[in-house]
Amino acid sequence: MTKPSLPSHAVHLTTFAELEPYVRAFGAGHLNLLMIFGPPGVGKSRLVRQALGSQVCWIGGQATPFGIYLQAYEHRHKPIVLDDVDGLYADRLGIRLLKALGQTERTKTVSWQTAAPTLGQSSIPRQFTTTSRVVLIGNDWKTLNEDVAALEDRDRFP
Repeated sequence: MTKPSLPSHAVHLTTFAELEPYVRAFGAGHLNLLMIFGPPGVGKSRLVRQALGSQVCWIGGQATPFGIYLQAYEHRHKPIVLDDVDGLYADRLGIRLLKALGQTERTKTVSWQTAAPTLGQSSIPRQFTTTSRVVLIGNDWKTLNEDVAALEDRDRFP
């Protein structure tokens, strides 16, 4: 079995005790983006849910970039957890959205500038600001292109 390729600055952890300080730092507002990837069934989601409680926007499973944009607007200023939203970073619109949400500034501007009648019908703007921070939880990570690499650079622990 080959080891997944990780960014050079990724921190390889082997226990939950090692992961907990990062999750607590995110919960305390010290990290704008936390990316947690590891084998299925080891309790990554459970650990994050226990640490962050119910005061987050939890999006799991099948979610499109547009659906996440709608949820990010509805839950702006709350932390967002994207749990097992596999393939989101492989979608050009998904990675653009993640890059906007993962910006290192406290307040970020997020926009959706494609034709989307749902925005007008729902009175959701094509652009909004938010202080939401993001946790990505998944089983595998791949640096597919320069856009994904740009997202990885936002995931540095100060």
